[in-house]
Amino acid sequence: MSAINAEQFDAICDHYATSIDGFQTSAVKCGHKGSTAYDMIKRDDCSGKYAQAHDLKMFWMFEEMHRLINLVPPTDDNGKTDNGWVTWRKNQVDLLKWTLSKLWPKRFGERIEHETTVRVAPSENIDAVIERMGGAKAAREILGGAIGNSR
Repeated sequence: MSAINAEQFDAICDHYATSIDGFQTSAVKCGHKGSTAYDMIKRDDCSGKYAQAHDLKMFWMFEEMHRLINLVPPTDDNGKTDNGWVTWRKNQVDLLKWTLSKLWPKRFGERIEHETTVRVAPSENIDAVIERMGGAKAAREILGGAIGNSR
């Protein structure tokens, strides 16, 4: 196992994109050290290929999830559905959904919310602003009653 050239890195990325294996396992199955393959990701000429393979893998996992959902469960001689198989398949689909939500949260994750707090410091005294508006009565009319009646 030695340094990986671009063609070998492409083969690793292709295997990674089209299999259930992780990137390191894909490298080993292609006859290379996983750590060497990870070092290749950092190179500018390889990072784009890895990103593309990662995107393809996410879509492959999404399609695999839909394939599993559409499988018809086996039945026994009496026509009863095998509940153990249904539970097993449901767990497989749930695992794929969870994995997709963690590996690609913007596309497959739950709603992402960002809370921000903005503090605005007034640039001038509120009394000066009210005075410029023509007094408290005029300010209330302009602001639609947004300021108190204490002025």
